[in-house]
Amino acid sequence: MNYLIINNNSIEGKYTITARNPNGESSVDVNVIVLDAPDAPEGPLEVSDILADQCTLSWKPPVDEHGAPVTEYNVEMLNPTTSE
Repeated sequence: MNYLIINNNSIEGKYTITARNPNGESSVDVNVIVLDAPDAPEGPLEVSDILADQCTLSWKPPVDEHGAPVTEYNVEMLNPTTSE
């Protein structure tokens, strides 16, 4: 299996791929859409409903999702006493 790896979304568009060998050639048109990880969420980070063991965090979605919609965020908590 062959792969085409693209790391630059400015090269999206229609391409013609041609394979040639001693027996002839064949071409096919393909549309290339580059997907990448979404940008980080936009600030400011808002913290509300603060209790001893929970709070609510809010932020704005990323400016550019790069064709891959955000499906979840992973939020980690650091215990300031234990640094864990």
